[in-house]
Amino acid sequence: MAFEVAKRTQAGSLTRDQEQASTFPIKATPSDFNAFFKGKRSALYDHRARQAVRQVQPFFDDEMATRSWVVLNGSYEDRAQWHDLFRLDGLWNIDKHRRLAIMGWWPELIYWGSNGPSKRRLLPGDGTVADGSVLFRINGRDDGMGDEVSHEFDLTLTDDPGFRPREGATDDVVDLMTRWHQQVVTVVFPQVFTIMSQSAPQP
Repeated sequence: MAFEVAKRTQAGSLTRDQEQASTFPIKATPSDFNAFFKGKRSALYDHRARQAVRQVQPFFDDEMATRSWVVLNGSYEDRAQWHDLFRLDGLWNIDKHRRLAIMGWWPELIYWGSNGPSKRRLLPGDGTVADGSVLFRINGRDDGMGDEVSHEFDLTLTDDPGFRPREGATDDVVDLMTRWHQQVVTVVFPQVFTIMSQSAPQP
């Protein structure tokens, strides 16, 4: 996409140096995004191209909300951790450097049978998932019910910037990749190329 957007900015052809400089930025903050377009990329992408890429950045919706006097909690960086593109970029960077993203089984759903309101309470374990780990503890008993606890596991990417097991954010890897693919194909591509299909601004 970055290569094609650069080509459209440069009237259809790129030099070797321009080809190597064509990279799609995914930045957490407006300042980081603006800094990306300095140096070799200052002339590679015109205003239209920058605007097209900016509207799919992790900070874009927050930036629009702030301009409308909406008060947001936390920082751009904090909220970027949950953005699909930012998370995808974090894992892609690991893969680019020929390292494997760490995955693990994580308990997604834990439940037990009971007739009526349960007196049992689920307490967290030691926060690890390995041989000998304590995943969770159950306190209390329900009269007439056994102690069997059922649980389901998700295969999760623990290197995912949005992985927050203690906050219940444990996306299954298949669901996660499917959602990211849909985000890129149905949101990012159409938004960027809709702007790029418009007439280029006159100098």
